[in-house]
Amino acid sequence: MGAGCSYSLISSYSESYPMKLSNLIPVVSILLSLMIVPAVEARTWTATSGGTLEAEFISTDGSAVTIKRADGQTVTIPLEKLSKGDQDFVATRKSGKSSKPKMETVEDISPAMLTGEWVKGNHRGTLPFQIYGPAKPDGSKRYPLVLYLHGKNGSGSDGENQMQDGAAESFVKPENFERYPCVVVAPQIRPGKFWTSRSGDEAIGLLTVIIEKLPIDRKRVYICGHSIGAVGIWNQLRRRSGIFAAAVIVSGASQMAGEGHHHGGDGVPLWAFHGAADEVVPVDKMRDVLKRVSVGRAKWMDLKYTEYPGEGHEIVEKVFSTPELFDWLFAQKRRD
Repeated sequence: MGAGCSYSLISSYSESYPMKLSNLIPVVSILLSLMIVPAVEARTWTATSGGTLEAEFISTDGSAVTIKRADGQTVTIPLEKLSKGDQDFVATRKSGKSSKPKMETVEDISPAMLTGEWVKGNHRGTLPFQIYGPAKPDGSKRYPLVLYLHGKNGSGSDGENQMQDGAAESFVKPENFERYPCVVVAPQIRPGKFWTSRSGDEAIGLLTVIIEKLPIDRKRVYICGHSIGAVGIWNQLRRRSGIFAAAVIVSGASQMAGEGHHHGGDGVPLWAFHGAADEVVPVDKMRDVLKRVSVGRAKWMDLKYTEYPGEGHEIVEKVFSTPELFDWLFAQKRRD
């Protein structure tokens, strides 16, 4: 995703500094307090302008949020200056709601994970994920599988931040899930990592285990992603296109696109989305990528592109609120 947010981007926001202790606190007391105060996970905050900042959530009054940077300084930012994903995150903290699934994290993939609720898992202890599938799945059926690769804002190690943008959740909304019951998996990479590196391989490893152990229709495995997740998709289509029946790419372009995107002589059906006013990944980059991959249409039997005038980088909600997207996606089947 784009360059990090410099402090000048938020210099107009109010800032407070920790008070200096006037009294000596015994070292033992400090150590004890460190032991009993739970650590707060830092997350990536995104300004409406596209700039980003790594910081911990501290508090909110409903109109602004106070966060703490890595250097210990606190910053208060009006919610209207933050992305919708950040605003939704703050709303859960304000209301006291938690996005944590009801079940504890599980290590092994098994049909018991399909409960009709989101379940947290950890693939080989290095790749947190959440998975959703129909409760009491019909033993005679095989279900489509959707892999969602989050953008930079979803990075972390809590197995939760990757759900913020609502893309994975959109598949299990009643109006979609009743028509297209499926298994959805949303892995999470750590801050500073990318889906084009080892993390992408780990995600495919997780996908492979799910296909082997759960009732999955191997001809209907789909991959979707936003920003760095979309770049990860281009990489996977180049290397492992034979796995997927279709791909949905949102706000992400890659120089690797157009290299080897085919299996069995036919291209993986792909629907790309981009905002014409995207300042993080300029729209010209997506247009250029699509020109390259459309060369030799025999390899791309189904290539769709939707460009939103005036929209920026954060278009996930708009994309996954498109009913036609689900109709198109679940109609795709691998031809081999």
